Amino acid sequence: MSAEVWGDLISGLCDAAHCCDPQMRYQYFLAGLRNKDWRAALSTTMNMHLPIEDESEYADEPTQAKS
Repeated sequence: MSAEVWGDLISGLCDAAHCCDPQMRYQYFLAGLRNKDWRAALSTTMNMHLPIEDESEYADEPTQAKS
C-alpha cells in the first residue's frame, strides 16, 4: 500500500472517529508505516515546525527613526 493510500485511509478513519487533532492524525499515520527509514525520517521532522512571526505581535513596539 502506498503512503498516499495509507494517508487517505487514516484520514477517512479519523474523520469517522471525529479525531480533529492534527498531532493524533500524524501519530496514527506514522504508526502504520512499515518502512523504518521513512518512519525515522518523519518522526524526526515532526517537531521541526517553525511558526511564522506575525507582524501584529510587534504593533505595540515603538518604531525606530530611520536616518
